[in-house]
Amino acid sequence: MRELSVVMSLAVLGAACSTPAPESPIDRHFGQASRAARAAQFSDPEAAQRVRAPLGLDGAAAAAGVTRYQRSFDAPSSAGNVFNIGVGSAGVAPAK
Repeated sequence: MRELSVVMSLAVLGAACSTPAPESPIDRHFGQASRAARAAQFSDPEAAQRVRAPLGLDGAAAAAGVTRYQRSFDAPSSAGNVFNIGVGSAGVAPAK
């Protein structure tokens, strides 16, 4: 039992002192795909530096749209006509 303990200790010590394996091509390119995918999600990385006014909507139209949207929650909308299939009591045979 003691000999096994000594052999295991020497094996662990030898593994700890050994030199690491040389860099493989897989290690060299590790993460390259995720970096490329992240970069592809940006159409213009410098867009935050050039702040422009939005096209097609002026301030008055935007304010009116927001006001109309907020007022839509004041009164619930009517349910309207609902087309029901199979209206009637369950389990009752139709009249002949």
